[in-house]
Amino acid sequence: MLGLSSAIVLLILVCSCLGVPVPGQTTEGWKDKKADVCIVVDASSSVWERDFTTMLQFVSSLVSDMDIGPSTTRVGVGVFADRFTLHIPITNNLPKETLRSEILNAPYLKGDGYLSRGLHGLREKCLPKSLVRLNVPLIAVVFTDGPSRHKQLSADNATLIKENMISLFTVGATTLVDRNELLSLASDPKKEFNYYVDEFRHLSDIHTKLSTRMSQVQIYQEHGTCGRNVKADTFFVFNEAALGRTDSQNIKIFIGSVVNNFSMNSGNMRASVITKSCLREDIEFGQ
Repeated sequence: MLGLSSAIVLLILVCSCLGVPVPGQTTEGWKDKKADVCIVVDASSSVWERDFTTMLQFVSSLVSDMDIGPSTTRVGVGVFADRFTLHIPITNNLPKETLRSEILNAPYLKGDGYLSRGLHGLREKCLPKSLVRLNVPLIAVVFTDGPSRHKQLSADNATLIKENMISLFTVGATTLVDRNELLSLASDPKKEFNYYVDEFRHLSDIHTKLSTRMSQVQIYQEHGTCGRNVKADTFFVFNEAALGRTDSQNIKIFIGSVVNNFSMNSGNMRASVITKSCLREDIEFGQ
């Protein structure tokens, strides 16, 4: 006869397999965290329905980490294909487990995938200025499985999102995504706000890293002022092989201090680093 503890373990395993949310404890980084979070998921026909369900389950697991409540972390959820649909508004007062269950009911829209419309809906409907709270971090996460149909529209909408003081995470799944595009859309530092998995079933591999980084987001501040009102492309060129490791490292530190004053998130300023010695470590525009 199974003991009580064994029965509980079996119940949890069965619930997980069925995709039913299992009550989860708030992780340390999210405890008492004040934030308004919007998560947008690609629901176009390029995403198989089973993979769409996998994404929703992953989103539900992210919410499990959070301290959900009207005075702590609020979460809204939207989906996009050839249109954007707001599934759960940021103003909802759902308890955490009810919220997690409702995420799994998000509609599978089908149709063509327009990332630009997903980004537009995120800004206009999920985290509009009229509904977000003052003096709390604004966080957005966008999941997609492919490239934009209109790259410039996507880039423009991403810039507007960041101009609204929203920190933007991008998550690409499958080898069909344009990884450079998603990197360019993400907030700075881009390597911390952009994630990639080659298959939907590997989303769980980035759970801890993504959730932890989201919990660390503070109220958005644009540190750079240079380029706020003008547009410019800046090239930094030096010969790393000729200068040697020590001098090259000092130059890189100097470049970093200069770029820190650039208004990168406005979309006005771009920077490129060319070392001439190792192309793999060079930084191109948009990275």
